[in-house]
Amino acid sequence: MDARIEPVIVVIAVSVVITCGQVLGGSGGDIIIEPGDIHPQLDGNSRSYPEEWDIATVLVDKGQTKAKIMPVSVFLYILAWADDGTRHDQDFIEVCFDEGDNAEHYFDSDDVCLRVYRNGTRYESVRNEGVGAQNDWGVAIRESGGTRWYVEFRVEYEKLGLRIGREKSMGLMLRYWDKDGDEIVPVWPAGIDYEKPNQWGSISSSNKWKLHPSLIFKPELANAVVEPASGRYPTEFNFSASYVDMDGDKPLGVSIIFIDQPQKTMMQKTEECGPKTGCPYEYKATLDPGTYRFYFTAQNRQHTIKTGEYILEVLPEKDYIPQLRNPVLEPFVGNRRTAHEFGFEYYDEGGQHPESARMVIEDHGDVMMRRRPGCRPEQGCWYYYDELFPPGFYAYYYRIDDGYYFVTSNKSWFRIEGFESPPNLTNGSVTPLEGGADTKFFYSVNYRDLDGDYAEFVVVSIDGDEYSMMTVPGCEPSLGCLFTTTRRLKNGSHEHFFEASDGNQTVRFPENGTFTGPMVIIPGEAAGEKAGEGEEDEQNGGWSLDIDENTRNIMLVVVVCVVVYMIRASLIKRRKKKKKLFGGQKKRIDEKHS
Repeated sequence: MDARIEPVIVVIAVSVVITCGQVLGGSGGDIIIEPGDIHPQLDGNSRSYPEEWDIATVLVDKGQTKAKIMPVSVFLYILAWADDGTRHDQDFIEVCFDEGDNAEHYFDSDDVCLRVYRNGTRYESVRNEGVGAQNDWGVAIRESGGTRWYVEFRVEYEKLGLRIGREKSMGLMLRYWDKDGDEIVPVWPAGIDYEKPNQWGSISSSNKWKLHPSLIFKPELANAVVEPASGRYPTEFNFSASYVDMDGDKPLGVSIIFIDQPQKTMMQKTEECGPKTGCPYEYKATLDPGTYRFYFTAQNRQHTIKTGEYILEVLPEKDYIPQLRNPVLEPFVGNRRTAHEFGFEYYDEGGQHPESARMVIEDHGDVMMRRRPGCRPEQGCWYYYDELFPPGFYAYYYRIDDGYYFVTSNKSWFRIEGFESPPNLTNGSVTPLEGGADTKFFYSVNYRDLDGDYAEFVVVSIDGDEYSMMTVPGCEPSLGCLFTTTRRLKNGSHEHFFEASDGNQTVRFPENGTFTGPMVIIPGEAAGEKAGEGEEDEQNGGWSLDIDENTRNIMLVVVVCVVVYMIRASLIKRRKKKKKLFGGQKKRIDEKHS
């Protein structure tokens, strides 16, 4: 951006709020102008806001000579009153601004005044002797309840007498005409000597307002670049950018945002400099291989800017990935006295041996050995591992690391058979622990055999009677198989235990004693009596009445209906017989009388 471009036209909006208080000793709400000793006064609470003007840049068009500035409102809160209730149409209030460092004489060459007439409900601005008092000021006046005057106007800041970076005194002078319109009477703010009508009064708490340069021009990031544009690990990359601000505002920070990372990477200034001419910032780093998306960003007190997106490709130190070929295990099945050999072929196009080669089993990695120390990786090198394993079922895979890449094989399994390990029963249970005649009790136990031997039988013994248990087809005994059965039981308390065999050894769970439960409660029956005659359960054992509660209720309703029907039919039959009997008697009586 060309710093020599003149002039820069900046537009702001200034709002002056004039509030009339209650009339002293009366009920009126207007400012009343009367020559003589009666003067409107300013309340000591009158104040201004804000203490500093903030002008925010909206847009700076490249190649244009003007910077368009968003208007910002500045308010004066003025409380005034008079002790006369008479209203005068030609009264006006005048608000003036002065650019001096201190309060100065009014009507100097750099003074700007806004004169607001009160003519019924119509207000207008007029010319004044001060520089910049223009009729083209935008003025909008609104009144609320006759007690507040709201004055809003817009003016170019140069006409108002403001300069970038210079402090501005906000002097306030109220003047008015008498009712005949032929005399100007000054009115001063509270605290100002009435006998010195040639001085300003100020209601600004700081007495100084200032335009901040940072609010005029946005900063820029020039020459934002990363060098080199790409490279191989461990290349050091230099991110650099130049921060430029035509107003000379220093940045709060210049940084890099890596889009795939949450944190901000701060850049460092490399030399003492001025923002107007540009300050260089940089960040140096060695990045891991990968693709990076990022942008540069900077922030000052008012603005945050950022560049477009950059893409940086960091290549690995080597382009070729090692290969793991021909994984083998011999033999696949054996017993605890069988030595199993694990092996694979390692291939690396660059001729680099791996830093590690492992056979990982049960989450534990064992180091594998190179079969021929003088082999060449670009032609293939065999790695092996020998080991004896106890009976069981195992999962394993191979993993190599050349310092740049991890390469793993698919997971495989092998089984070690043996006859020394007995089966194991765990987690035996029955549910529910209490029920009635219709309750089906679910028995379950987990069978596992480290030799991988399938169960020859698994049974549950209930009160001395054994019942076979079943499992899911295809279950692997070395990993564990769940056996279950469902029974209906007699009234009373029951005890049980589990037993299993792999064809070589038989185990019992628990080893001694029994488990207590469940409890069966059937009203009206003594403990030990069967629930009733019915079909045998689907898994051999336990006779019970195989009628559920709904069926029983339906049968009861049918029986009741049949009984009711029979009673009703009997009553109807008796009623017909009685009617017939009484009818015959009446006939005989009639015949006798006739």
